[in-house]
Amino acid sequence: MTKICPRCFDDLPENANYCPHCGECVMEIVERTIQYIGSPPKTVEVSVKDSAISTEEFKKAR
Repeated sequence: MTKICPRCFDDLPENANYCPHCGECVMEIVERTIQYIGSPPKTVEVSVKDSAISTEEFKKAR
């Protein structure tokens, strides 16, 4: 599946973390804050989200 940069719409390599054309990071860390009763809030890293646009999504949006 081909991916497109969300900033410059350039084609991305298969496993790109950054766009080679504009430098936009296409990987975002998803964090959540959890808090149990009687303890301070704690922010934890849950996963890494791919923010690149797949070509199917881009075609549907047009």
